[in-house]
Amino acid sequence: MPSSTSSSDMLLRREDGDELELHSAAPEPAVHDVRRDVPSHNWHVMAICAALGCALMLGFWERHVRALGYEADYDDTPSLWVKARQNAVNARREQLVLVGASRTLFDLDLDVLEQAGQGPRPIQLATVGSNPIAVLEDLANDPSYAGTTLVGVVPPLMAAGGGPPVEAPQRYLRKYRDWSPANEWELALSLPVQRQFAFIQQEDLTLSQLLAHAPVPQREAAFAPELPPHFSQIDLDRRTRITERAERDQQLLQRIQQIWLPLFAGPPKPGILSAEQWQKILDDGWNQNLQKAKDSVAKIRARGGEVFFVRHPSSGQLRPLEEKATPRALVWDRLLRETGAQGIYYEDYPELRDFTCPEWSHLSASDSVEYTRCLSEILKRQGWI
Repeated sequence: MPSSTSSSDMLLRREDGDELELHSAAPEPAVHDVRRDVPSHNWHVMAICAALGCALMLGFWERHVRALGYEADYDDTPSLWVKARQNAVNARREQLVLVGASRTLFDLDLDVLEQAGQGPRPIQLATVGSNPIAVLEDLANDPSYAGTTLVGVVPPLMAAGGGPPVEAPQRYLRKYRDWSPANEWELALSLPVQRQFAFIQQEDLTLSQLLAHAPVPQREAAFAPELPPHFSQIDLDRRTRITERAERDQQLLQRIQQIWLPLFAGPPKPGILSAEQWQKILDDGWNQNLQKAKDSVAKIRARGGEVFFVRHPSSGQLRPLEEKATPRALVWDRLLRETGAQGIYYEDYPELRDFTCPEWSHLSASDSVEYTRCLSEILKRQGWI
């Protein structure tokens, strides 16, 4: 009898007490029949039918969205922004670079600015609904950048220390840092398709956006204000305008006006915080932004660049709401004082103060051209362009 037994051995005991050793054999692997019978269908006909069905459904959807007023247009994707940001690499003092939120996108006409200045075509780096500090910091931390930077100021967004205004530009910056040849090809292939089909519209017509616009009752303790529908068009150089359809649609403009009010009022104070605690959070966020702006201006100037700030127009009920939430002395005056930068506040100039925004926050396409012309004259008088 063996003196030891492996773990794979099996022992049987006979009636007389002796043990018999049985070596277990590994089970033979099961053999499966992997053959499949392919149905004898006409696959070419089926493929053609499937393609025609998809084309028919897309055709009906395209017709439907065009009937709603949408037009074929480019999407303001992070990839499109990256191409503009790449143009700012190695920028020198004669290169004008625009940073800000949607008012900088809508209100400034690149053709007028290019004609007014002596340098190359301005680069549009503003992003919708954003605090401009993140993009300004990115330029300041780029050792190759020494351009002339126009920073558009929307006081409630500039003062925001967190939430969507701070998170929004990070998507664009992440895409820029992670840019790859695959992204290059994706953008090159998508732009011609975007230009042909109206249903390729990221702001309103993706599944996530359609679900976001579903009429879901608001919870009492939640802050989820409605976002405005698509009402603009954008060029490949990111020049943005209110569409003619939107300018003619008074109901749409009035709807957007009412959407701005809760958005610019900001999130309500959480019930678990006292008024003093909530105010301290808001003040700390603004102080941090101010320090970042100060550091960024100093870095760009140290390389021979320049930074100046512009407060664009707002109208209607939105204007006093902005002033109440972020008074001029608290945001604008302090921003210029602590950064040492120059600035243009539209109310200080007769040629700028009378512009009216049709939906209270952005100039019309025609007014944006005249506003940019007037602003350019001021910039030239100041010697900034």
